[in-house]
Amino acid sequence: MAIEDRATQVVKSFKCVAALATNHLVVVLDTAAANSVEMSAANTDVPIGVLRSTGATAGDLVDVVMFGIAKLTAGAAITRGAHLQLSGATDGKVKTLVATGYDIGTALESAASGDIFEAFINIIGIPKA
Repeated sequence: MAIEDRATQVVKSFKCVAALATNHLVVVLDTAAANSVEMSAANTDVPIGVLRSTGATAGDLVDVVMFGIAKLTAGAAITRGAHLQLSGATDGKVKTLVATGYDIGTALESAASGDIFEAFINIIGIPKA
């Protein structure tokens, strides 16, 4: 069953501080520049959303999904229904939530490492696991 796009996402545009070559990755707020995002440096970084834009260079505006259904890139094997967090690498991929990460949403399908999969993203009001 396909899901129709009925304004099911909360999306905000941010400026990227460095090149972001691909979408489906989790980004974090850049603390040094207002209204800007960058790739995460660790799984303890507070995520802001999922990058929906592709091929951005430093200074470009990018769309970031903060709530709703989005596609992500798995950094490890993920089971459908698992809660998700940043993988811990600086690549914006995700893995199954553990005690040291921020819950960014729920996997809607299973995925192997490197797969692009759908998830329900709920960045707004994320509790730390």
